[in-house]
Amino acid sequence: MKKHLKSGLFSVMAVLLLMPVYSMADMKFTVMTPEGYSVTSSDAVIKNFFMTSEGLTVIVNGGIVFDSGVDIGLQTMAGVDIGNVVETTVGTPVSFKVVSDTQGAAFTASIPVGCGTFISPNYSWPNPTVEGNYLAVFTAAANNKTSTLIALIKVNPPGYTLTITQSAGGTISAPKISGFSATSPETIQVTATPAQGYQLTSWGGALSGTTNPAPLLMNGDKTVTATFATATLYALTVSATAGGTATGGGNYSEGQHATITATPTPGAGYTFTGWSGGATGTANPLDFTMPANPVTVTANFSNSGPGPTGEWTDEVNSATKANTKNMYGDWSAMGISISRGSTSYFLIEPKAVGATAPPPIGVFYLQPVIEELGLAMVITSGLNCQVLKLSSNNDLLGTTTVPPGTGGMQRALVRFNLTEYNAGVKFLVKVAEPNQGSSTINVKWR
Repeated sequence: MKKHLKSGLFSVMAVLLLMPVYSMADMKFTVMTPEGYSVTSSDAVIKNFFMTSEGLTVIVNGGIVFDSGVDIGLQTMAGVDIGNVVETTVGTPVSFKVVSDTQGAAFTASIPVGCGTFISPNYSWPNPTVEGNYLAVFTAAANNKTSTLIALIKVNPPGYTLTITQSAGGTISAPKISGFSATSPETIQVTATPAQGYQLTSWGGALSGTTNPAPLLMNGDKTVTATFATATLYALTVSATAGGTATGGGNYSEGQHATITATPTPGAGYTFTGWSGGATGTANPLDFTMPANPVTVTANFSNSGPGPTGEWTDEVNSATKANTKNMYGDWSAMGISISRGSTSYFLIEPKAVGATAPPPIGVFYLQPVIEELGLAMVITSGLNCQVLKLSSNNDLLGTTTVPPGTGGMQRALVRFNLTEYNAGVKFLVKVAEPNQGSSTINVKWR
């Protein structure tokens, strides 16, 4: 056990008082008994002093230990050092134990009447009822020596409580509703959450107005109420310029949040440039707070033209095209030979040859095959095959790589939708063929 700090409240003439007379600058001090036992303040400093008919009385800021060489200290029941000042609140039990590192030390105590009991080595005060500062004197005796510890027990006022009265149309919440300190008031945020179709019209009790969340200083017991009323709904109209769409419109009450999302038309070379009307900026999706009036928000798009992926134009123009297959019906297969020891390109342009309507969705996959000694096998390594999804302007919209695989399952599955089909999306297949056997890419689609 570490040596306990010698700090606290004492009287040179053995007069122990709690009420200060006047303040002075903090000072360190040393006290010596006739027997030669001395104590020098460390954390403790002089707070007040005055003369009485009995002598000089000094008041310091805590408990104090007169050390004769017998160790003495206080700990929680769990064995944690707590110094010489113990705090609690009215109605909250307090307990601790007296301890010593000196072998064979015996403990005694002098406890003020009505301030708990001491059954060595344990002190207990089950129900402090009056706030104030109380002194308890504990001694540890061993080897014909005695050390004295004067503990200051501070009973603080009881904590404050927040009472929340709920009402129809919503709920009220707070971080906590009890245990607020009476000596160190804190400010909390009280939040009203209206039910669907309702809105907060006013606070009541300790709060007023409509600020939400509302700050509340807990410097006493308080009650909070809220009044909710049927909300007035306003129309949020969401529109978009050419090149994309926007969602999130509807009817909302004042202060309600709506999520508005802008989506450029895939493969058409358009980008979202920002909001106008009732909103500004480029956040997408947009968290929009509804005002107390109808409002229109517009998503703006611009055509950026060929982007930085225009480098694929030459490969597209020189690629072998596989564009004569019907994209309907059962799976169909087409083998495309790959030049040995080089990088080859071929282009898939989805078409509905001979069909009466475009397909709602297209799916195809590519399966690399290496022919060795006349035997076709699905490779597990070797070919580097990628599928680049390109817009009509050769902007890169996505990349798919054929992963390694075994058991005939090595393939890249590619999907496209009707919007991409109508926008002229195409697929450039890029294959790097190492210097090994002849190779084929099997293309299957429907």
